[in-house]
Amino acid sequence: MVARRKIKTRWGDRQGRRRDILAAGRQLLERDGYAGLSMRAVADLAAVSPGTVYTYLSGKEELFAVLYAERLELLERELREHAFVPARSGEDVLVALMERYFEVYALFGREIDLWSGQSDVGPLPAEAAERVVAAGLAVISTVRGALERFDPDLASAPQMDLAVPLVWASLNGLAEHFSGARQALHPHSRAELTTFAAQVLLAGIRATLRLPESTTTRV
Repeated sequence: MVARRKIKTRWGDRQGRRRDILAAGRQLLERDGYAGLSMRAVADLAAVSPGTVYTYLSGKEELFAVLYAERLELLERELREHAFVPARSGEDVLVALMERYFEVYALFGREIDLWSGQSDVGPLPAEAAERVVAAGLAVISTVRGALERFDPDLASAPQMDLAVPLVWASLNGLAEHFSGARQALHPHSRAELTTFAAQVLLAGIRATLRLPESTTTRV
């Protein structure tokens, strides 16, 4: 349960006010999910009028998109600066990605279908849509770079443009599996399944791309 707290920035600080509004939206999303997110509730928590909120965002759809893009940007930094640093193999890279992505999915993943499936959702403002796409592509690029660091053969494989998005899609499946009751259908832990998934995904990618025996080395 996320405690409600009033957020207040001094008058005239537009950047601070925008941060307040986004922080309020994040708190409400964490507590109530997308269905419980409303611009009026955001305004109340950010201590501004609903009209003020609409000067920064066109509606809850754009708010969700901006919050999702911010979280993907944070994920990319976490992977590049921390999670991938101690990795010693491609499998380590994928396991680190999975563990970090589960945290993202817990807040955003299960809400994305609800967000995108709303009948009244119109086109997102170009800036918000572009930011979501750019953030997702940055994560994919960072993952690809880390994999190629341990397995240089992958760098020259033209279908790597498909391989990493496949990993991303598989992550969503695993995250969904472990966020609900499905995990009770077998006795294996999340750590066991993510480690095995990393091994299978890399082996499958290499086999499909018809690469020679893995050159991955552990340092």
